[in-house]
Amino acid sequence: MTDSIEERAQPQTAAQRQRKYQNSLAEKGLERITLTVECSAVKRMRDISRDHNVPFGDVFKLGMLIAERELKAMAKRAAEKAE
Repeated sequence: MTDSIEERAQPQTAAQRQRKYQNSLAEKGLERITLTVECSAVKRMRDISRDHNVPFGDVFKLGMLIAERELKAMAKRAAEKAE
């Protein structure tokens, strides 16, 4: 009778599930981060995401690209002003 009893695999621990999730993100070229920002910034990003039907991560990525472009332009203008 003991031959018919199947042993179940032990459930994963929280650490094992987290590691599996992190590995799956890494395989996709992604990484999870945690940010603390003003509520108004989060609301604006969510609104943009919803209004344009794009993922929140895409809104964030585009915002970073725009920030980089604008910061370079600001540095260029400051250098031109200093000449």
